[in-house]
Amino acid sequence: MREICFNTITNYHLDMESVLKLYHNFGVSHVTLWREKIDPIGISNTKRLLENYGITVNGICGWFNRPKSSITIQEKRRSIEIAAELSAPTVTILVPGMDGFKGSLEDCRKASLEELESLLDTARKNQVKLVIEPVHPKSLNSVSCLNTLSQAIEWCENLGSGVGIELDVNNIWWDPHLYKNIRLAANKNLISGVQLSDVSKDGSQERVIMGKGACDLKAFVSALNELKYNGVFEVELIGESLWKRDSNQYMKEILQSCASLLG
Repeated sequence: MREICFNTITNYHLDMESVLKLYHNFGVSHVTLWREKIDPIGISNTKRLLENYGITVNGICGWFNRPKSSITIQEKRRSIEIAAELSAPTVTILVPGMDGFKGSLEDCRKASLEELESLLDTARKNQVKLVIEPVHPKSLNSVSCLNTLSQAIEWCENLGSGVGIELDVNNIWWDPHLYKNIRLAANKNLISGVQLSDVSKDGSQERVIMGKGACDLKAFVSALNELKYNGVFEVELIGESLWKRDSNQYMKEILQSCASLLG
């Protein structure tokens, strides 16, 4: 099976040592870390635990359980520096949503692009790739005003070198122009990562283990393979019902689904 990465939000309630030990026990050696896991223990302890469990960091994310409008550009800049300190090649930056923004949607998007320009300077200095992620339109207010893959491609072209796109299945699967734009992004060498989950059939916002939802993930992965995508496939599952499960059985089911999907 192709090597995969685990986003630690998949096991959100475990502390840093517990989640790294769990992944080590299941042969997972690549992770994406959130600031919520790093900040309580600091960089030096994070490095020590990563070394102890033989795990490398693929990327850095921000904060999950916090209003996105409260996250400052200085905190995002620090995330880029932390990525460099942990030898992570990428940092994912969510641009602001409309919550707390005084202006139109177009104004919000213009301000967000300007923020990314400033952050990209920091990312280039730290030799870290800045990754942007289109977020489902249902989260336009609370999470991000970057909402389609087409829009993300346009922003990358405006920003220039050093920026890429994260394809989060849960956020983009609905797009009627998805495969056309995946092809366009691949041809422009803009795909920096792919996050796997499945979409609940009951309309809830909880994600489900791959193969148990509404998304045609085999077609999605097949399209990427045809385009010679050789980057990271990352598991990113979010939902209280998942997080409350027995960790070992949960991991077994996830890895079985990955084996079936990725071969």
